[in-house]
Amino acid sequence: MIRFVIHGRPVAWQRPENRAGGGRRAAPESAAYQSLVRTIAGASAARDRAFPARGECTILVAVYVPDLRRRDLDNCAKNILDGMKGPIYADDTQVEALVAIKRVDRGSPRVEVIAIPEFVDVFEIVAAATSGVAWAHASDRAGPA
Repeated sequence: MIRFVIHGRPVAWQRPENRAGGGRRAAPESAAYQSLVRTIAGASAARDRAFPARGECTILVAVYVPDLRRRDLDNCAKNILDGMKGPIYADDTQVEALVAIKRVDRGSPRVEVIAIPEFVDVFEIVAAATSGVAWAHASDRAGPA
Protein backbone atom coordinates (compact mmCIF):
# COMPACT_ATOMS: atom_id res chain seq x y z
CA MET A 1 0.00 0.00 0.00
CA ILE A 2 1.23 3.48 -0.77
CA ARG A 3 -0.04 6.89 0.17
CA PHE A 4 0.83 10.16 -1.51
CA VAL A 5 -0.35 13.77 -1.59
CA ILE A 6 -0.67 16.12 -4.56
CA HIS A 7 -0.50 19.62 -3.10
CA GLY A 8 -2.37 22.48 -4.76
CA ARG A 9 -5.78 22.98 -6.31
CA PRO A 10 -7.21 19.73 -7.71
CA VAL A 11 -7.89 19.81 -11.46
CA ALA A 12 -10.91 18.01 -12.88
CA TRP A 13 -10.68 16.08 -16.14
CA GLN A 14 -11.66 18.19 -19.14
CA ARG A 15 -12.93 17.06 -22.51
CA PRO A 16 -10.17 16.81 -25.16
CA GLU A 17 -9.91 19.76 -27.53
CA ASN A 18 -10.36 19.61 -31.30
CA ARG A 19 -7.22 20.36 -33.30
CA ALA A 20 -7.11 22.47 -36.42
CA GLY A 21 -7.02 20.07 -39.33
CA GLY A 22 -8.75 17.30 -37.37
CA GLY A 23 -7.88 15.10 -34.45
CA ARG A 24 -8.05 15.79 -30.76
CA ARG A 25 -5.60 16.54 -27.99
CA ALA A 26 -5.90 16.46 -24.23
CA ALA A 27 -6.93 19.73 -22.61
CA PRO A 28 -3.64 21.38 -21.54
CA GLU A 29 -4.60 21.86 -17.86
CA SER A 30 -5.77 18.23 -17.57
CA ALA A 31 -2.64 16.92 -19.27
CA ALA A 32 -0.37 18.99 -17.02
CA TYR A 33 -2.16 17.78 -13.88
CA GLN A 34 -2.00 14.15 -15.00
CA SER A 35 1.73 14.58 -15.53
CA LEU A 36 2.11 15.99 -12.00
CA VAL A 37 0.10 13.06 -10.57
CA ARG A 38 2.23 10.58 -12.55
CA THR A 39 5.46 12.12 -11.20
CA ILE A 40 4.32 12.09 -7.56
CA ALA A 41 2.74 8.63 -7.83
CA GLY A 42 5.90 7.33 -9.50
CA ALA A 43 8.12 8.60 -6.68
CA SER A 44 5.88 6.85 -4.12
CA ALA A 45 5.55 3.65 -6.14
CA ALA A 46 9.33 3.38 -6.52
CA ARG A 47 9.53 2.58 -2.80
CA ASP A 48 7.11 -0.40 -3.00
CA ARG A 49 7.84 -3.43 -5.18
CA ALA A 50 4.11 -4.23 -5.40
CA PHE A 51 3.76 -1.38 -7.90
CA PRO A 52 2.87 -1.14 -10.62
CA ALA A 53 0.07 -3.50 -9.65
CA ARG A 54 -0.10 -6.60 -11.82
CA GLY A 55 -3.74 -7.36 -11.03
CA GLU A 56 -6.69 -5.76 -9.31
CA CYS A 57 -6.22 -2.70 -7.14
CA THR A 58 -8.18 -0.47 -4.79
CA ILE A 59 -7.90 3.31 -4.86
CA LEU A 60 -9.04 5.77 -2.20
CA VAL A 61 -9.06 9.46 -3.15
CA ALA A 62 -9.73 12.45 -0.90
CA VAL A 63 -10.09 15.71 -2.84
CA TYR A 64 -9.72 18.87 -0.75
CA VAL A 65 -10.93 21.90 -2.72
CA PRO A 66 -10.21 25.54 -1.77
CA ASP A 67 -13.79 26.82 -1.91
CA LEU A 68 -17.46 25.91 -2.35
CA ARG A 69 -17.59 26.38 -6.13
CA ARG A 70 -19.21 23.47 -7.93
CA ARG A 71 -16.77 20.76 -8.97
CA ASP A 72 -17.56 17.27 -10.17
CA LEU A 73 -15.89 14.75 -7.90
CA ASP A 74 -16.02 12.08 -10.60
CA ASN A 75 -14.07 14.27 -13.04
CA CYS A 76 -11.44 15.02 -10.38
CA ALA A 77 -11.10 11.29 -9.70
CA LYS A 78 -10.90 10.51 -13.43
CA ASN A 79 -8.02 12.94 -13.91
CA ILE A 80 -6.17 11.43 -10.94
CA LEU A 81 -6.80 7.86 -12.12
CA ASP A 82 -5.56 8.73 -15.62
CA GLY A 83 -2.43 10.25 -14.09
CA MET A 84 -1.68 7.07 -12.12
CA LYS A 85 -1.44 4.96 -15.29
CA GLY A 86 2.08 3.69 -15.46
CA PRO A 87 3.49 3.93 -11.95
CA ILE A 88 0.45 2.51 -10.09
CA TYR A 89 -1.12 0.21 -12.71
CA ALA A 90 -0.83 -0.56 -16.39
CA ASP A 91 -4.43 0.37 -17.12
CA ASP A 92 -7.23 1.88 -15.06
CA THR A 93 -9.42 -1.14 -15.83
CA GLN A 94 -7.42 -2.78 -13.01
CA VAL A 95 -9.18 -0.52 -10.49
CA GLU A 96 -11.82 -2.80 -8.98
CA ALA A 97 -12.69 -0.58 -6.00
CA LEU A 98 -12.72 3.20 -5.89
CA VAL A 99 -13.72 5.44 -2.99
CA ALA A 100 -13.70 9.19 -3.52
CA ILE A 101 -14.65 12.01 -1.18
CA LYS A 102 -14.63 15.79 -1.58
CA ARG A 103 -14.16 18.27 1.27
CA VAL A 104 -13.30 21.97 1.55
CA ASP A 105 -9.92 23.02 2.96
CA ARG A 106 -9.39 26.69 2.17
CA GLY A 107 -5.86 26.75 3.56
CA SER A 108 -4.48 23.58 1.98
CA PRO A 109 -6.17 22.38 -1.22
CA ARG A 110 -4.79 18.99 -2.22
CA VAL A 111 -5.53 15.42 -3.17
CA GLU A 112 -4.62 12.50 -0.92
CA VAL A 113 -4.41 9.06 -2.51
CA ILE A 114 -4.09 5.58 -1.06
CA ALA A 115 -3.35 2.81 -3.57
CA ILE A 116 -3.63 -0.84 -2.55
CA PRO A 117 -2.34 -3.48 -5.01
CA GLU A 118 -5.26 -5.85 -4.41
CA PHE A 119 -9.04 -5.78 -4.24
CA VAL A 120 -10.48 -4.58 -0.95
CA ASP A 121 -14.25 -4.88 -0.55
CA VAL A 122 -14.76 -1.38 0.82
CA PHE A 123 -18.53 -1.73 0.58
CA GLU A 124 -18.52 -4.69 2.96
CA ILE A 125 -16.19 -2.87 5.38
CA VAL A 126 -18.54 0.13 5.54
CA ALA A 127 -21.59 -2.12 5.79
CA ALA A 128 -20.04 -4.01 8.71
CA ALA A 129 -18.97 -0.79 10.43
CA THR A 130 -22.49 0.62 10.17
CA SER A 131 -24.43 -2.52 11.05
CA GLY A 132 -27.23 -1.58 13.36
CA VAL A 133 -27.61 1.80 11.64
CA ALA A 134 -31.07 2.28 10.20
CA TRP A 135 -30.75 2.87 6.46
CA ALA A 136 -33.67 4.54 4.70
CA HIS A 137 -34.10 4.17 0.97
CA ALA A 138 -36.66 5.91 -1.20
CA SER A 139 -38.26 2.54 -1.95
CA ASP A 140 -38.73 1.94 1.80
CA ARG A 141 -40.96 4.97 2.29
CA ALA A 142 -44.67 4.42 2.27
CA GLY A 143 -46.24 6.76 -0.24
CA PRO A 144 -49.85 7.53 -1.10
CA ALA A 145 -51.73 4.48 -2.29
